[in-house]
Amino acid sequence: MQQLSEEIQTKLDEHLEAVARIIYQHTDSEKLKSFESIEWEVREQILDKVAPKIGEFFYPKEGRKGQGNNGQ
Repeated sequence: MQQLSEEIQTKLDEHLEAVARIIYQHTDSEKLKSFESIEWEVREQILDKVAPKIGEFFYPKEGRKGQGNNGQ
């Protein structure tokens, strides 16, 4: 990944914090009692919810093939 400008890094951090808030608010309180359970929950949510969306951005679905989704 290319070096991010300070402005872009700040924007990325804001979005990541928003994602973290959403995951936190929708996590069973029992899973927030230890570092280990928090770590497992975060990993699970990243694999189940976050990574697929990022993957769709880089590899659009068949109907959008070749169009990219990079904001250009």
